Amino acid sequence: MEHPRKPVTEMVYSSPEEMVFGSAAKPLACGNGVLIGAGEVIPEVNFTLPPMAIREETLPDVRQRFREMVERILTRAVQQGLSALVLELEHLYELTLHPDWGALVTADIKRVMEEFGQRYGLRSALRVTVADIRDQQRPPHMRTGEQFATMLQAFERCAEAGADILSIESTGGKEVNDHALVQGDMEGIAFALGVLAPRDMESLWGAIVDIAHRYKVVPRRRYRLWLWQHGDAAGASGVTAQGAGGGRSADDRASFAGGGGNGRNRSTEGLRLREPRD
Repeated sequence: MEHPRKPVTEMVYSSPEEMVFGSAAKPLACGNGVLIGAGEVIPEVNFTLPPMAIREETLPDVRQRFREMVERILTRAVQQGLSALVLELEHLYELTLHPDWGALVTADIKRVMEEFGQRYGLRSALRVTVADIRDQQRPPHMRTGEQFATMLQAFERCAEAGADILSIESTGGKEVNDHALVQGDMEGIAFALGVLAPRDMESLWGAIVDIAHRYKVVPRRRYRLWLWQHGDAAGASGVTAQGAGGGRSADDRASFAGGGGNGRNRSTEGLRLREPRD
């Protein structure tokens, strides 16, 4: 199903003074009574696993760790007197490569959130950010192929399992951007960020919106390009900046934590609520 473009000819806000944190021109309702942009600042908590293998034999432990993390987050939210919050489950590669695994974790988290809603009246919504696994194939096939189909299936299964918001941080333009960044090629960076990345997101957007509409959930536009320079990794899109943990495999993350592997660091990992290591 095609979604025709809606040309933008004017800003939503007529002046900067109208832009107030926590308020939006078009508030968004989602999840269990959550209304975003209606004047209330609603926190969003992103969390991930400690370095550990995600395999079929470890899946029960993975699911239990996610449940425990969510229970602790929501318990703290209740203790702090929060009335509403958004949780983000950001897929590691394995949760997208195996859509049923991601759906099981989504359903587990959603059940815990519903329990806290019934017990304490805590309003909440669950955002699921599916990993962009297309670059596992070299060169990547951005609009066709097995990885693309698996990624869309992961969206479908997570929406069915209870996700309230569907997101992706696409890697469109990443290869061009990586090379241009190392070469100090500003025109190449502008081309990657300003042309290739938006075109890739536009291509994905129609498929994501179709799935979201079928399950009556919210699609969320967002893309991230990994900027590599002198061994450092940072997410940059003007929307989010996160550590190297999300959207990578569990084995990669074990290398990050140990300081080895591919030379990436976790300089922004302190922004995440992490599970304590055993």
